[in-house]
Amino acid sequence: MAGLHLSLAVIGLLLMLGGYLDWEFLTDPPKLMAICYSQAFLRLIFSRHAMRWVTAIEGFLIFIGSCWGMVRLLQGG
Repeated sequence: MAGLHLSLAVIGLLLMLGGYLDWEFLTDPPKLMAICYSQAFLRLIFSRHAMRWVTAIEGFLIFIGSCWGMVRLLQGG
């Protein structure tokens, strides 16, 4: 289980970095990918500038959730 929380923490950090650095595949993916790619679906709703914030906030929430899960795992709960 620790590996899952660690991988989610890394994914969260990458999403925050991608939002900050404006990685195109996260902030402006092709619209045709909206059926199978969550970032493309969100891009249909938000502008590209807003997608930088959405991606960073999504990464932050995933990171916080993985840290919380790791703490609970280490406490034995």
